[in-house]
Amino acid sequence: MASGELFEKEVRQSLIYKMRDTNKLWFKKLVDTNAIRGYSEVAHTEGNWGFKNMLAPKVPSDFLLVYHGRPIFIECKSSHGELSYNMIDYVKDHQCIEARDITAAGGLYYFMICNKSKRGEDSKTYILPGSKVFWMRRDLVEQKKRSVKWDKLEEISHFILSKRMQPKLPDDRPANPWPMDFLDEIIKRRMDVNESQGQ
Repeated sequence: MASGELFEKEVRQSLIYKMRDTNKLWFKKLVDTNAIRGYSEVAHTEGNWGFKNMLAPKVPSDFLLVYHGRPIFIECKSSHGELSYNMIDYVKDHQCIEARDITAAGGLYYFMICNKSKRGEDSKTYILPGSKVFWMRRDLVEQKKRSVKWDKLEEISHFILSKRMQPKLPDDRPANPWPMDFLDEIIKRRMDVNESQGQ
């Protein structure tokens, strides 16, 4: 299983754990081409050639959540890059555009970018609003650069999640969930903004 798919699975499991503590959370994994590819590979193996080249429409993010009545889009990214994260290759154009447009419409969109380069040490995930990633990626294009240093991501992240790296279980299940309490802070901040604007 690829690093990105494994991280998505970790986030999904973490959201399930979060649901045990509250009845105010609902989420779905949005089906993209990678998921369809898995089905098509099975179909191909079983001799059903009609499904070999199936493609799904581009989706705005990996997950759609509703938490305390607020829709939140979450896109998961991960990298084993030792010093930096290749934002140009790993964050796609359509994801940045969706993040910008959803944010402009008053929605909430966040990237979860996981640094998996340090085996055996604390793993970190950086939580950044989609609008910030949109402008960062545009700046990288203008500067003819591809990557952003992990130190820079740590400096500008709205939230940073940490957990001890655990040995991978035989079926690729995450050994322990990511702390998802940042969702509570996101909702609190949005409520504070609404109150200050008299909404």
